[in-house]
Amino acid sequence: MSLTLILAISLGAPALKDPKQATDLLGLWEHEKSFSHGKDDTQKRDTPIRWEFREDNTYVVYEGDMETVGPRAFWFDPKAAPATLDTTVINLSGGKPTYSFAIYKIVGDKLTICKTMPGKARPTEFDTSPGSPNYMMIFRRVKKD
Repeated sequence: MSLTLILAISLGAPALKDPKQATDLLGLWEHEKSFSHGKDDTQKRDTPIRWEFREDNTYVVYEGDMETVGPRAFWFDPKAAPATLDTTVINLSGGKPTYSFAIYKIVGDKLTICKTMPGKARPTEFDTSPGSPNYMMIFRRVKKD
C-alpha cells in the first residue's frame, strides 16, 4: 500500500523547473580582470574588450566598437559540472582552426571563464596558481538599454 501511495504522489507532483539554461551565456560581456600564474594579468587598455556570444553559436570579440575577432564558432554545455565552453581559435599560420577548452560559471552579472591554450586539456577547476596552464577572465554583463 505505501509503495502505491508514494508512486501516486510522485506521479502527480508537478515537475521541477530546470535550472536556467545556457541562454544565460548569450549576450555581450565586458572584460574586467584576467589572471595567470597566480597573478592579476589584466592589461590596461584605452577601450574596453567585449565578448559577444550569439544565438547562432558564434562569438565576436570587440575592442571598443571595433570587431577584432570573429565571428567564430563556440559550443557550451551548461549541464556539465562545471559548465564547459569550447571556442574556435584560428591558426595564424593559415592552418586548420584549433580549439580552446574552458569551463565557465555565471553568478549574477559576472561571467568567469577559465581556459587553456589550444592543445591543452580542459581545466577542471577555477585555478590559475603558479605553474598552472590555466588563464582566467572575469566579465560583467553589458545591460541592454
